[in-house]
Amino acid sequence: MSDSDLVIEKPDASRWRVFILAVFVCAAILRIVQIQNAEIWLDEAMTWHYASQPWAEIADFVSSNDVHPPLHYWFTKLFLVFGDGAFALRIGPVLLELLALPLIYWSAFNLAPEGRKRAVGLVAIVLAAASANMVSTGLLARSYAGLYLCFTICFAALSWIVAHREMAVKSVFTSAGGPAALRYGALALGLAGMAWFHNLGLLYGAAVGVIAFLIWIFVLGRRLAAFVNFAAAAGLAFLLYLPQLGTFLRQLGSVSSDYWIQQPSLFGLIRSFLQIFGQNPALQKTSVVGMALAGLVCLIGFCTALALIRQRNWAVLLPTAGLLVAVYGLFVLVTFGVKPIMLNRTMYPMLAPWFVLLALGVCAISWPALRWGLATGLTAILLFAALHVTDSTRWRSEVLQQIAQDAGSAPTLITVPNAAAVMMDYHTRRLDLAINTIPLPAPYPDHSEGARFTTGWPGVPALNDRALQTLETALADNPEDVWVFLRAYWIYDPDALFKPYLDQRYCYQPVDGLPSKLNMVFKLAPRATLAGGPCDDMGNDVHFPYERPDYGRYSLAEPTP
Repeated sequence: MSDSDLVIEKPDASRWRVFILAVFVCAAILRIVQIQNAEIWLDEAMTWHYASQPWAEIADFVSSNDVHPPLHYWFTKLFLVFGDGAFALRIGPVLLELLALPLIYWSAFNLAPEGRKRAVGLVAIVLAAASANMVSTGLLARSYAGLYLCFTICFAALSWIVAHREMAVKSVFTSAGGPAALRYGALALGLAGMAWFHNLGLLYGAAVGVIAFLIWIFVLGRRLAAFVNFAAAAGLAFLLYLPQLGTFLRQLGSVSSDYWIQQPSLFGLIRSFLQIFGQNPALQKTSVVGMALAGLVCLIGFCTALALIRQRNWAVLLPTAGLLVAVYGLFVLVTFGVKPIMLNRTMYPMLAPWFVLLALGVCAISWPALRWGLATGLTAILLFAALHVTDSTRWRSEVLQQIAQDAGSAPTLITVPNAAAVMMDYHTRRLDLAINTIPLPAPYPDHSEGARFTTGWPGVPALNDRALQTLETALADNPEDVWVFLRAYWIYDPDALFKPYLDQRYCYQPVDGLPSKLNMVFKLAPRATLAGGPCDDMGNDVHFPYERPDYGRYSLAEPTP
């Protein structure tokens, strides 16, 4: 069979535009219909908290209280004119994630062989639009959608450079280098944007730099003008990021050497890989069917990459599979060599080249029925997962309403860590409940400063004098109607908080209605009101020691006999 027999007949361009527009509209609908399904959770409430500050104070407020750059909070503030509900907080990330779709199509068009460009581009954006990972990224009021868009800009710039080598090697400082200047300028904007949206954008930028260097060697023939172009793009990106550099260095020094993210086990690493590249973020437990489907998706990408290696097609391999390997490899190296940073949601932004790689593999199949059947089946697998990415439970609102109902007067809700107070205060305001939310201030940045009791688990803030004073004041003001909210990333065993400080005066009982032990709410009951009854009647210690499935058992205090 000749090569001409494999060329797909191209419909007119207007028909392809209709297809692309239809995909974009369907992608928007898929996200917007789910935008209010899930309650605002802790990290998203922090976005609301920071973005609610005055424009001129956001940068200083974030640099003093957070470990992320301010661009996402500035961007979110634009949409607070629509209120402070889930739609206002999430519509910005949804728009950023959708804007990546035309860039993915353009990248696929540049990298695909002649005769298949529009087909590969269409399949790539269909996969990106149906991806559960990308839907969840867009529906999260955090900075990951901005990181995804900026990384996709870098990917699109590299795809143009390898597809238009003759123009890419012309100096951007000459009149003939005008088209190249636009693409290298976009590369610089993408690099700077990643770092302004999220500090891990610097790691993404390092990966882009590695691949750009390899493209210069293997694709651009080590032309001096191309090297100068890349250097100019890197220099411009650095100048654009320079105002944030000092804040980043301060934030880097403020992060505790012990952190709640842990190094994954071998099985955890495999599962995370399947969740990310197999496009199944809900693969939390061992599922034969789920792992098989995720493995099928990964197999298509692997086979495509192997074919490119056999063909020595560096112009396509480097900006797709090479870029993916560079980003993922840096995450693994930092996690096991410096500090654990592997969270799935921080790695989803790398997936734009993956969709193009999958599309190249699908469209390389010579039999039309098998080709489009596989594309349809792959889309169905992704779409099924994308329809199940949001958690529709309302446990935060239900628990707060239960507390308000059970209290004899205005109740007090103490939270650990202090970030959880922002989340509960957000929902209290939305529900118009009279609950006094009091955070226990975690030491920042030194987790051991003034500590009276060390929790014993890496990254868990010890209660210092300031926190103890806050706790004592709260109990003195309202000794009867007191609840405590614990976020399990910080306190895995409530005994670590209760026994050193409250055991002589209070018993505690878990409040039902929470979906997991990741978040725990306890009602404090003064021993004096129990008329000599045993504290065990209050359900003391019924849930612990706490056993977290992916890391094992943690019991931070001595177990009760």
